[in-house]
Amino acid sequence: RPHTIIAQRGWQAVSQTASFDMDCICGGLQIRNRRPGDSFRPLGLNGHKKVKDLLIDRKVPRILRDEIPILTDQEKIVWVVGIEINALCKITSGTRRILKVHFQQAETDSATEVIKDGNQK
Repeated sequence: RPHTIIAQRGWQAVSQTASFDMDCICGGLQIRNRRPGDSFRPLGLNGHKKVKDLLIDRKVPRILRDEIPILTDQEKIVWVVGIEINALCKITSGTRRILKVHFQQAETDSATEVIKDGNQK
């Protein structure tokens, strides 16, 4: 069963489910919006890229860029929801445990909720 993330923002992700190497996730997960200077290692890129530049390259309208949910662990950006996952968290032939995350938009203005391993965080 996928782990569910419920967020209160109004942006609709293109891809609402992503899978990660669970052993690359450090601590609990959190959902937030972008912050100045945010960067990560997108799939297919050898280096880091600023989230701002990724959103511009993907033609996300400026007015929506601050609405894009970002899934993080205690150390890094794991997934720019609906846009790109962090290459450090990708599933490889050496992956032993898979974390499947489903992003779901909240129906109310309730607080953000993250569930990992079936436990509410």
